[in-house]
Amino acid sequence: MVGKKDQDKAAADKAAADAAAKEAADKAAAEVAAKEAAGKAAADAAAKEAAGKTTAAARQGQSRRADKSERRWFKVSGLVLHDGEEVKPGEEAAFTRGDFDQLKSAGVVSAEWDDAEVAKS
Repeated sequence: MVGKKDQDKAAADKAAADAAAKEAADKAAAEVAAKEAAGKAAADAAAKEAAGKTTAAARQGQSRRADKSERRWFKVSGLVLHDGEEVKPGEEAAFTRGDFDQLKSAGVVSAEWDDAEVAKS
């Protein structure tokens, strides 16, 4: 009978060890799932923030582009015929954004649009 008790005790010990191992594995799996969920939540939050910044920048860009009549002062480095008048090198003239873009690409204006003084209408 001593052998039977030892077998029963060994079986009970094995069942307890199996239960503890399963509990530890379940706990580890829950921790991994929680970390993945937290990572996904952080990634989602970062994506929403980036999308918000992109949308705000796009809106700001649209408002800047919307006023096509706005003129800003620029000094030219070459002879420019503007609105039927000659603008000589070293002189300043007020240009629209479209005029500025063309003159900038031609190398006649070296300043940046955002740095220029707005011409009063």
